[in-house]
Amino acid sequence: GVLLNAMQDDVLPMATWTCRLEDPNSVSFEVITSDSSVAATETVSYSCDFQNNWTGVNHPVDYPSNAHWSPPVLAAHSTGYSMWRKGGMATEGVEIVAESGAPDTLVSEIEASPSVGSMVVGDVTFNSEVQMQMFDSITMTPTSPYLSAITMIAPSPDWFTGFYDMNAINADTQTWYSEFTVTTYPWDAGTEEGDTFNPNNDATDPQGSISRLDVNTVPSTGVLLNAM
Repeated sequence: GVLLNAMQDDVLPMATWTCRLEDPNSVSFEVITSDSSVAATETVSYSCDFQNNWTGVNHPVDYPSNAHWSPPVLAAHSTGYSMWRKGGMATEGVEIVAESGAPDTLVSEIEASPSVGSMVVGDVTFNSEVQMQMFDSITMTPTSPYLSAITMIAPSPDWFTGFYDMNAINADTQTWYSEFTVTTYPWDAGTEEGDTFNPNNDATDPQGSISRLDVNTVPSTGVLLNAM
């Protein structure tokens, strides 16, 4: 029943990521709504944070005493780059993040892509100590309006949370969102076996595709579900 909720009938969110538009001229201003008047033709910066929702209350089954998040990686990019996606195959960088939390290979993949404009890497945070992390500002441009992110659910075989291809431009108004919040769930990278939080397992052979862990796909142990 790991990662199940209290009723063991659902998998609750693992985290929320919120990004707030900063003034293009670096002048502080108050965000009133999720919309803005900043044209999509402008280059902007967002201040983003990560809020932990993975707790012994929300996910009590075998909740690890050393539960933590690996350094989150956020990248602003065009449609020419894909960090990860549902049904896709994990790159080496994504596999290493999902299995060990180390971001270096993924960072190298991002830096090698001409379709990525800006990147931010956060810090390791332990759930017993830190519930929210603020990141350095990330720059987004008309040619790099998409945001993707990933962080390992640690310890675990190859589980992570994050989001991909979030378009920060309102297609109807052709303006940048002043703020957006993404609630994220657990995902399986498809690279390592395992049905508990034990990180030392055999590789999945052949490699599987990335899939979301929900009430129908969590391991038979019930990890990640809510509690009775």
